[in-house]
Amino acid sequence: MENTTLSKVSVIIPYNHNRGWLFDCIASIVMQDYKGEIEILLSKADAGVGTNINRAIEVATGDYIKFIPEDDMLT
Repeated sequence: MENTTLSKVSVIIPYNHNRGWLFDCIASIVMQDYKGEIEILLSKADAGVGTNINRAIEVATGDYIKFIPEDDMLT
């Protein structure tokens, strides 16, 4: 029998300051019609975007990783 389990996706949102778009960004991820598990990782640090992404990658448990800035939305 074929394995039909969908892959888990970790979505990383790095940010230093909430510029008012963070909740909209999260909502755009939650509203996706993907039937597999989605893990959302918020990474806030004063060291910059690269450091934020790397810290989140270290704890991500998904089979795939998607990076999205906090002022972007998934369509």
